[in-house]
Amino acid sequence: IIKEKRSIVIIKFSLPGYLLKYNLNMVLVDLYTSGRDKFYDDIEIDSFFDSFPCIWNGGRVTEGFTNVANIRATVAPYNDLGIGLRHTFTNSFITKESLSDQLSNMICKLTENSLNGVNCNSDLLAKYIKENYPQFYLIWSTTLGITDIDKINELSQDRLLVLDYNLNNNFEALSKIKNPYNIEILVGESCIDHCHNRKNHYIAISKQQGYISSEGFECPNNCDGNWDYYNYVIKRDHYISIDDIREKYVPLGFTQFKISGRKDSDINNIERYVNYLVKPEYKDEIRNRMLLALFG
Repeated sequence: IIKEKRSIVIIKFSLPGYLLKYNLNMVLVDLYTSGRDKFYDDIEIDSFFDSFPCIWNGGRVTEGFTNVANIRATVAPYNDLGIGLRHTFTNSFITKESLSDQLSNMICKLTENSLNGVNCNSDLLAKYIKENYPQFYLIWSTTLGITDIDKINELSQDRLLVLDYNLNNNFEALSKIKNPYNIEILVGESCIDHCHNRKNHYIAISKQQGYISSEGFECPNNCDGNWDYYNYVIKRDHYISIDDIREKYVPLGFTQFKISGRKDSDINNIERYVNYLVKPEYKDEIRNRMLLALFG
């Protein structure tokens, strides 16, 4: 009897901090490309998300300045390997006037290609990007906080949508999603379950990035704190393991996942990467090589 060989379903991951975690991510990418056999056969590093400092940025504050040379030098090492970048243009206060921001538009002009995309939560910006930078693909951001299944199905018809993390283990809701291939599930999130301060946190960050206010936001639940990954993050109700992904989510058609950690410590992000991407027998080796490369 000849048994039909099943093709492997590839699980695609988008990782944090193409800029903020550049050194860490370059170490990871080097290990991934030079020792692919040490990483799970069914995973793929599809993209990294972040933003250069500009007023369209949201989600996490990106400080400092950038220029043409810096943008090109940051983007090239990823794109040259076929890895895409996703700009987190999720500022909650984008207006018609702010669409003409020179720096934000310069970033788009220098990085527009079919590998790269834009995370957004604004219909206004999404339309502007589609009309002016059509090579980018668009992703609806998790900062929208949508939990209504009908709305999720509507928005995910023609583009990716990052699911609200509180729906991660709600399989009654997940089973009603019509376009699972256009859904990206957020994993490794440090926020407590159903954090009531999440929206206010995003608003405060958007005001800081857009120079509307310099006042920061300190979550009473310390959701933006430097958590110990294994004592906190993996114990959240919304936590999903790599085995869960294979056994519960892939059979439902979900194959795209986003690892959080844009402003977390390198130590915690190493654990995220090892946890989701690396074969068990190589976890210690990859972890140690990353630690040595970063902290010597």
